[in-house]
Amino acid sequence: MVMQYCLALYLAEVRQRMSPIEVRAALGQISSLADGLARTINDNDALYDILGKAISQDALVLFVGGGPNYGTAFFSMAKMIEAARLKAIGQELEEWAHEQYFIINENTYAFVITTPGASLDRAREHMFTIKEMGSTCIAICDHDDQEAKAQADLAIPVFGKPSALLSPLVYCVPAEMIAFFVATSRGLKMMGFDDKHVMQANFKQIFHSSIKRD
Repeated sequence: MVMQYCLALYLAEVRQRMSPIEVRAALGQISSLADGLARTINDNDALYDILGKAISQDALVLFVGGGPNYGTAFFSMAKMIEAARLKAIGQELEEWAHEQYFIINENTYAFVITTPGASLDRAREHMFTIKEMGSTCIAICDHDDQEAKAQADLAIPVFGKPSALLSPLVYCVPAEMIAFFVATSRGLKMMGFDDKHVMQANFKQIFHSSIKRD
């Protein structure tokens, strides 16, 4: 993601959409998130451990995010599937109310990516509905967002105060860490490679594909 942000800034500069000064300022903002990212990893170990042990293998894990964090919801889903082998769904903030809302229940862990910006108020409204449906609601939110913390069953604080545009760089961390704690607490290997059948089928698909190289 950092590479993609830097590439976008480079293209903006060479195409004169941004001045060199503006680009350097944006790169400085990205660099400044390093401490917040480290705190988001290290300061939440107890929460990651609790969730890693609490989420059962038959639970539905849902990630909901809007704006720049629509992609974060899908990235989070991927981590849960490939590392923890959980049934996970990523969805856009508003769209989940028209789809996954109808299948969540008391065996659902719903993570709402509650970032500062245009999607914040709607994310908080969704948290209310998630709890009304009996699901466990977890807010991935700014560490100073007292309202989100009060509304959710559990809140994972994110540090660094990123702008909405840069927030995916830090708000992707909780899912990665929880997936890691799920996997290590259950002795799972990445992508199911502790299961020989899963590994052999995957390797056949990759290394013995009938599609020939050019």
